Amino acid sequence: MMALCRPTRPAVAAAFGLILCLGCDSDRPASPLRTTDRPTVRITLVGEAKSDPTWPMLVAAAQRFETYYPYAKLEVIAPDRPSPNQQQSLLEGLLEAKTNAICVIPIEAPAVRSVIDRLVKAGRPVVTIGRDCPSSRRAVYCGPTESAIGRSAAAACRFALPEGTNTVMVLHAGDGHEAYRGRYYAFKETLPTEGNIRILRQVDCQANPLQAVRRVRAQSRLFPRVGCWVMLEDWPLRMLRPKERLLPLGCGMVLCNGSPKYFDRMKDGEIQAMVAFDYYDALGNGLRAALRLASASAPESASIISTPTEIITARRLAAYRHRWDAWQHGVPSPPQTLP
Repeated sequence: MMALCRPTRPAVAAAFGLILCLGCDSDRPASPLRTTDRPTVRITLVGEAKSDPTWPMLVAAAQRFETYYPYAKLEVIAPDRPSPNQQQSLLEGLLEAKTNAICVIPIEAPAVRSVIDRLVKAGRPVVTIGRDCPSSRRAVYCGPTESAIGRSAAAACRFALPEGTNTVMVLHAGDGHEAYRGRYYAFKETLPTEGNIRILRQVDCQANPLQAVRRVRAQSRLFPRVGCWVMLEDWPLRMLRPKERLLPLGCGMVLCNGSPKYFDRMKDGEIQAMVAFDYYDALGNGLRAALRLASASAPESASIISTPTEIITARRLAAYRHRWDAWQHGVPSPPQTLP
C-alpha cells in the first residue's frame, strides 16, 4: 500500500480522507462497498505522462477508487514523456482492449479527437478530465470550464501587474482551436470589469510551443515596458529548461496552468499568479462518471461536471503545494479561500 502523507493528527486526517475519498458528490458511498454479484467494470485511465507530476496522483487515486468500488478494476497508462502522438497511440490500442470505459487527460485535444470518436463508436464511452475535447463524441468532461479559466485569468491580472502599470499582452491559440477559444473570449470580455487595464497586444501562437516562445520573446523586445503577460496555457514554458527565463525581469506573468512544474518559477518571482483548479476533485468526478457510463444502459445526465477555478499567488503557494503533495498520495484536501 502506498504511504500517505503525514498529517498533524493521523487519526483525524485518515478519517477525513476516507469520508471525502475522491470527492463529495452524492453517488459516492460513505464506506467501501461490499463485494456483490455485480460484473467487473474495467476502466482505463490515460494520463499525460509518467514523468508528469499528475502520474503518482492517478496511480494513488485509482488504488483508492478500487477500494471503494470493489467491482471496478482500473488500469492507469500514459506515455513515458508528454507526447500527443504517443497518447493518441495508447488510445488507439484501447480499440481492441477489454475495457468498458476510458478516462483521458488530453495533452492536446486535436491529437485525440478522432480516436475518441472511434472509441465511442466501438462502444467504449470516453470521459475527458482537466482539458476538454469539445467537438468529439466524449460523453462527459470533468474540470474547469473554458469561460471560468478566462474570467479567472482576467481577475489574476491585478496580482501580476507591477505598481504603476496597466498594460497586458495575452498569448492565445486563435479562433481555430476550439479547446482554448472559450477562455480567450471570456478573458477579453471580463478584463474591462477589472479596472483600468489595457490589452497592448493579442499574440496568436496557434497552440504551438515553439512559436509561442519566439513570439513572446519578440513582442517583449518590442514592448519592454509592458506590465505583464497573460499565458492562456503553458505553451511557451514547455520549451524552456527549468532555470531558463521566458520574460525579462520586472515583467509579470499570469499562467493558466497550476502544475507543480511551475512552482519554482512562481517562487523565483517569474510567475505572479496561476489559474488552477482542484485536480483531485476533477479526477474523482471523472472516474465516477466512467463507472456510471460503463454500468448503466441510460446515458449520462450531464455532459460537463465543472470544477471551480482558483487563483494561486505566491502568498498561497505553500498551501497549494501541500494540497498537491496530498493529492499525489491519494488524499483529497479542502480548497483554500484566496484573498
